[in-house]
Amino acid sequence: MKKILSIFLPWFIFAGALSYNMNVGLKLKGKWGAYVNGKEIIVWENNSTKPVSSFYFHLYQNAFREGASFMEDMGGMPDKWKKHNEWWGKEKIIKILVDGQDLTANLSYVSPDDGNKKDKTVAVVSLPKAIPAGKKANIEIEFETKLPKAFARSGVGKGYYFVSQWFPKFAVLEEDGTWVCHQYHRNGEFYADFSTYDVKIALPEELKVAATGEIIERKKKGAHQILLFHQEKIHDFAFVADNDFIKMKEFYESPVQPRVKILLFVQPAHKNQAQRYFESVKRALKFYSERIAPYPYRRITIVDPDISGIRTSGMEYPTMISTGTLYLMPKGIRFQEEVTVHEFGHQYWYGVVANDETDEAWLDEGINTFFEVNIMATYKWMFNYLFFKSKDAERQRVTYSKTTYADPIITPSWKFFPGTYSNSVYTKATLTLETWKRLVGEKKFFKALSNYFYKYAYKHPHSKDFFQTMDESLGKDWSGLWKPMFYKPGKVNWKVYSVRKKTLVLLREGVDVEIPVDVVVKLSGGKEKKFKWSTRWMKKKFGLNIKEVRIDPEEKLMIDSNPFDNWWSKSSPLANKLISSFLDKLQIVFLNLLP
Repeated sequence: MKKILSIFLPWFIFAGALSYNMNVGLKLKGKWGAYVNGKEIIVWENNSTKPVSSFYFHLYQNAFREGASFMEDMGGMPDKWKKHNEWWGKEKIIKILVDGQDLTANLSYVSPDDGNKKDKTVAVVSLPKAIPAGKKANIEIEFETKLPKAFARSGVGKGYYFVSQWFPKFAVLEEDGTWVCHQYHRNGEFYADFSTYDVKIALPEELKVAATGEIIERKKKGAHQILLFHQEKIHDFAFVADNDFIKMKEFYESPVQPRVKILLFVQPAHKNQAQRYFESVKRALKFYSERIAPYPYRRITIVDPDISGIRTSGMEYPTMISTGTLYLMPKGIRFQEEVTVHEFGHQYWYGVVANDETDEAWLDEGINTFFEVNIMATYKWMFNYLFFKSKDAERQRVTYSKTTYADPIITPSWKFFPGTYSNSVYTKATLTLETWKRLVGEKKFFKALSNYFYKYAYKHPHSKDFFQTMDESLGKDWSGLWKPMFYKPGKVNWKVYSVRKKTLVLLREGVDVEIPVDVVVKLSGGKEKKFKWSTRWMKKKFGLNIKEVRIDPEEKLMIDSNPFDNWWSKSSPLANKLISSFLDKLQIVFLNLLP
C-alpha cells in the first residue's frame, strides 16, 4: 500500500500559493445576513521564469451584485433580487500587507474577460518592487465577505449556510509569467494552485459543520465553537453550517484502496435515503481505485442541502461534495446517485488533476461525465419508473442528437453560443470519449486514462497534454477522432444514403471524423460482406443484390447523431424511414419529460 500512495508525495512541485493560514468567524445578522470576517496569511512563491510586479486575486462573491458579469451572463439580475439588496453578496479586502508593507492603496479592480467596469471579481495589487523568479513573499489580508441568498454554488438558506469561494484567492501564475485570473462567469468554474490549508473558524455553537479536510481541534468559547481544519494537497476550501444536519459515517477499503472515511451530513427529511448516498460513493470508490488510482485522501464528506439551499447542490470541493435529493425520491429514479457519483468523480478530475475550469472546462466536466456514465452503467437502469426505462448513456446521446453545436468543445466557458455550454463540455465530450473507449477496448482505454492521471496528479494540464498522453499510451495517433470533435463545431452522422439493387452509397454528414467504421452488408443467397469505411462518402458495387445494410453493428459510435439511419433492409424500405422518424421523435419527447 505504501507503494501505491508514494506517487502522491511530490505534489509540491510547481506551486504558487504554498499555504493559506486563516482565522475567521461566521457572524449571523438577521434572516439573510451571513458574514465571514477574518484574516488570511499566504506564503507565496514566484514559480515562473520572470519577475512579478503585481498580484492577482479572485473575489468571487462580488459576482452576486447588480451589474456584475455573472448576472449579465444571465440576462441581468432577477427582478426580485433588485428589490432585496440584502440578498446580494460582496467580498472586500480591507487591508493587505506584502512582506509587512501596507499596499491597500495599490488595490484596484480589473475585468480581463469582458471589460465590464461594474464587475469586481478580479482584484490586482501592484508591487513597489518586483519579486524575482524563485523568491517567496508573505501576504497578510484582512477581509470581509457577505454571502448571498443561496444561489449558484453558495449562500444562505433557512438556517443553512454554504460558504464557498468566500476568501480572496490567489490567481494562478503560469510558468511564462502570465497570470490566469478570469472573472466569475455563469458558465465555467475555478482554477487555483495546490496548497496547504489551515483554517480556524468561529461560529455559533448550535451549528453542525461539514468542511474540506480533517478537523484537528474543536473548542468552546461562550456561545461559540472554534474549529480548526487542516488539509494538504488541495486548491480550495469550503464549509457548510446547518442547524439540522444529522451526521453519519461509514468506511470503504479494498486491496487497492486504503481506508476512506465517508461522512454524510444529511437533512432529517432525507435520513431514510442515507444508504443511497453511501452506496453511490462506495461504488465510485471501487470503480476509480480499480481502474485509475486509489482515492488519495483519508475522507470524503457528502453534504445533503436543505431545500432552501438547493441551489448549492451538485458541487465539488476538495474532499467535500454537495449532492441533493427530494423527499420520497423513488428508488427507480437514480438522479440522487448520478449527482453523487458525478461530484465524487471531481475529486479526481478537478481535485487532483487540476485543469483551468474556465478556459478548458471539458477537461474535468467531460472526463468526469464519461466516468459518471460508466459508473452508472453498473446499475441495471438509471431511470426505471412507471413505463420509462433509460440508462445514462442513452440520455446523453439524445441530448447530443437534438443540440446545435455552434462552437468547439474547447472554447472559453463564457463564450459559448447561448444554451450550448453544458451540452458541449459535458455531453459531446463524454460521447466522444465513450466512442474512443469502444473503438480501442475498455481495458486499454482506462489504462491510458490512468497514465494521464498519474502523469498530471497535482498539476495543471491542458487539452494538448491530455491528447498527447492518450495517443502515446494507446500507441496510435487518434487525432482523426479527437481533433474534429474537440476543435471543430458541429456533430457527425453516418448513414446509408441509398441502395440500388447491387450498389450501395454511404455518407458521413457533419464534422470530418476520419476513423474506420464497421459496415456489414447481407447479399442475396445468404452471403455477407464486412468492410471498414473511413471516407466522407463511399460508393460500393457488389456482385449480388443487397438485402440488408448495417453501419456500426456493435454500436461503438456514440457520437453518431442519428443511429437509426445506420440500417437499411430490402424487406421494409418504407418501414426504415418510418421507424427512424418515430424513434427520433420518441427520444426527444422522453428527454423533455425528464426532470
